[in-house]
Amino acid sequence: MSKSAPCTRAVRAGIETDTQHGAVVPALHLSSNYSFEGLGRKRAYDYSRSGNPTRDLLGNALAELEQGVGAVVTSSGMSAIALVLELVPAGGHVLAAHDCYGGTWRLLDAWAKKGRFTLDFVDLTDSAALAVGLAKKPALVWVETPSNPLLRITDIRHVAQASHAAGALLVVDNTFLSPALQQPLLLGADVVVHSTTKYINGHSDVVGGAAIAKDAAVYDQLKWWANCNGLTGAPFDSYLTLRGLRTLSVRLRQHQENAERIAIHLDGHAAVRKVYYPGLESHVGHALAARQQQGFGAMLSFELEGDVSQIESFVEGLEYFSLAESLGGVESLIAHPASMTHSAMAPEARHAAGIADSLLRVSVGIEDGDDLLRDIDAALARAQASAITAKVARSAATGRTAPASLASRQLREQLNNEGERRDNAGLLHALDASGLPHKVIVDATANTSLAACHAEWLARGYHVVTANKALSGGDLSGWRALQAATAQGGRYGDSATVGAGLPVLSTLRRLRLCGDSLLTLEGVFSGSLSWLFNQYDGSQPFSSLLLEARRQGYTEPDPRSDLSGDDVARKLLIIARNAGFALGVDEVQVESLVPESLRDIPAEEFIARLTELDAPLAARHAEARSRDCVLRFLARLNQRGKASAARRAWDWYGVTRSADNARAHRHNQFAQTHRHSRGWRERGRDP
Repeated sequence: MSKSAPCTRAVRAGIETDTQHGAVVPALHLSSNYSFEGLGRKRAYDYSRSGNPTRDLLGNALAELEQGVGAVVTSSGMSAIALVLELVPAGGHVLAAHDCYGGTWRLLDAWAKKGRFTLDFVDLTDSAALAVGLAKKPALVWVETPSNPLLRITDIRHVAQASHAAGALLVVDNTFLSPALQQPLLLGADVVVHSTTKYINGHSDVVGGAAIAKDAAVYDQLKWWANCNGLTGAPFDSYLTLRGLRTLSVRLRQHQENAERIAIHLDGHAAVRKVYYPGLESHVGHALAARQQQGFGAMLSFELEGDVSQIESFVEGLEYFSLAESLGGVESLIAHPASMTHSAMAPEARHAAGIADSLLRVSVGIEDGDDLLRDIDAALARAQASAITAKVARSAATGRTAPASLASRQLREQLNNEGERRDNAGLLHALDASGLPHKVIVDATANTSLAACHAEWLARGYHVVTANKALSGGDLSGWRALQAATAQGGRYGDSATVGAGLPVLSTLRRLRLCGDSLLTLEGVFSGSLSWLFNQYDGSQPFSSLLLEARRQGYTEPDPRSDLSGDDVARKLLIIARNAGFALGVDEVQVESLVPESLRDIPAEEFIARLTELDAPLAARHAEARSRDCVLRFLARLNQRGKASAARRAWDWYGVTRSADNARAHRHNQFAQTHRHSRGWRERGRDP
């Protein structure tokens, strides 16, 4: 096998193989038959059903990319599936994924009913169900991962080991990812199946399939049955597919970038019940997908809140998503599995597989991502409007009025408890009785007892938007309770805890979603301290600046809440935890700017004695200037999880007068290169 990168092998497949004319791109051989050299002297090819030079170039390229001994190119994905099922002996047993592609389910079910083999559909992601199924000694185990349409991830290595121990061949349908993102043969599979119509061709203008074998004996069987049954692909289709294969890697990069943005956008939207995308950390198979795949793919599915009328409202009016079956083309497609791709499945089988009537499947194309998001937003708005209209119509038909909206005086009074303070239990009771379909609680306080309720609210399915750092930046046990509660349905909008609306946390989460790992992070994570240290140049006392900041409202009335460093420490904890570090409160080293003698006195006395801060700050500032540095109250986090917040002399290109924030991370999507980002500079001050 070539040692070059897969994308290079795909591009160079068949290039400069024409020894007769020296053509760079291989010729298309449309001939249906080939002459013999003489009586009894057959050439390499005799009849195109049995062998064709153009088709073989495609087969060889696919076999090399999948690390197999050979590939049989077929006329469609279904013919590839039918070909592989010829490996099952008469009366043998087949164990297949219960949520496989509808066409696969239909063929397996039909042939089992005709008595060609016996059949069980099971959840192959469930080790117990797999063990029960393998106890029947199947001849062949059929896996789709990610599955169609729910994107379930099956552990190929585990299933391969268990299947081989039971004497079964393992077949993996790799259509959703292609060999650019997953190589099942290297993980233990015996045969890989593709609908080359999809990502491999990538332009929705060819129907084709392929079966690639790891073992030569299995490959020989597949070749024999393909020729015998006439399942091989046409030369012109092979030519177009080989051309599409050459751009597979670059297409997939754009496919995946768009898919990630759309999945994140849908996740947590009020009109969306659930999103199925392995790239989301909330996906049950996220960690496994990160291990056995080289990317999360560009297929996603989601369930809308509501019924068929909301589905119709969503898809009607879409501008950049075509309502069509198939997938993997450069254009974005959307499908309704229950009535389209999986309509061949019995309704009870769809229900058992978890395929709801409200499910939509999206094949994300390579259009501009902003255009796709605008189209999705407009569709979600139509779906929400349809749901409201349907609710009003049902209420009118039954003679009942719709539940009061949040803006109604009656509901406001109910929630406000006639102006009296309501405890958490009372608030929950009022919200549960309100009839509101989506409940969002906004906590803009710094109240510790209120923050302690966040996990309970999330566990009830409420959504929480907060600037309160007491829970997410508090004890590690509280953070873990928050994460567990978030997984139960409610969404936690906590960006304002560290960035005053800036996308700090969402940026970290997206980096982790791409497989990146944090190397360093450092900055001034406090608006008050940032203003003070940007203004302080030693020419005036620090106490004067602090009083001015207090007068302008840049600090709390008692500035010690900012000067103690506790606020910065909480922000650093939240950032560290979102970057994957399970740090406790005592693991952040904090230097307080408040001397011990001033910590426990009344606020008025502290203000009167502010001048006691001047000498220590002036000395530190002079020391920093002597080293041509600036003085900052700097928070730092490194890749070992060491965190600190303290006054530091910082060499930041000599001049820094605005946002002093920087992040370095390891970017795993592009060859493990290091990336470095820094905050904006003032105009004219960029060194």
